[in-house]
Amino acid sequence: MDEKQLLDSIQTMIKNEMKPVNDRLDKLQAGQDKHSILLENMDKKLNTVIEGQQAHSKQNERQFKKINDTFKDEISLTQSALKTVSKDLRDIIETINIIEDKLKDVKGATAQNSFDVQVLRNRYKEG
Repeated sequence: MDEKQLLDSIQTMIKNEMKPVNDRLDKLQAGQDKHSILLENMDKKLNTVIEGQQAHSKQNERQFKKINDTFKDEISLTQSALKTVSKDLRDIIETINIIEDKLKDVKGATAQNSFDVQVLRNRYKEG
């Protein structure tokens, strides 16, 4: 066997021995490609989830602010109404006290008038 044939034989042997290794490397490369695609898809989905969560968070903040502002307005309105009702109630109580004082005067005058009428009746009957 000459040198060329020997080299060809060695080359053929190496090719035959390397074929399973090359096949395995091809499978690993295909698996790696598949995993790379899966990772890219997961990254896209994760970004979508993050964007959705951020949008939801901003929406929650806006709604909370709106509700909080509404409550503040309602509390302010309620406080204003309560102050008005409280003042009106004080005015009513003051008016009732004035009326009660005048009623006492009227009762006193009515009692005096009734007494005077009775005195006049008695005089009229006597006379």
